[in-house]
Amino acid sequence: MIEWLKDFMWELCNPPDSVCAMAPEMDYEICIYSSRSRQWGGKIAMRRWLIKYGMEPEWVGTIKFPTKKPAAFLTIDDRAIRFRGTRTHIESLTDEIINFVPWHKVPDKYK
Repeated sequence: MIEWLKDFMWELCNPPDSVCAMAPEMDYEICIYSSRSRQWGGKIAMRRWLIKYGMEPEWVGTIKFPTKKPAAFLTIDDRAIRFRGTRTHIESLTDEIINFVPWHKVPDKYK
């Protein structure tokens, strides 16, 4: 995910000397929100983790780490079910919730 994020930021955002991770023509802003976001030291831990696993410190400095879940155009989450807004989908939501499997527990043959 870090490699993808670096590629995304390089392609659609300004180089590391930018003030924020935005693509002026598209208004993309990278925010990382986690259950750790409100914990004391949580933001620092997330920044250190990104650096430890390959993100350059200059790029980490362009990412925002809000303490509340921000309104977003799009959210990437490993534990989410997309709401589609149709009656058929509403009726199947219970099944989706009951049968949900996080990415790290999906059998290899389905990855």
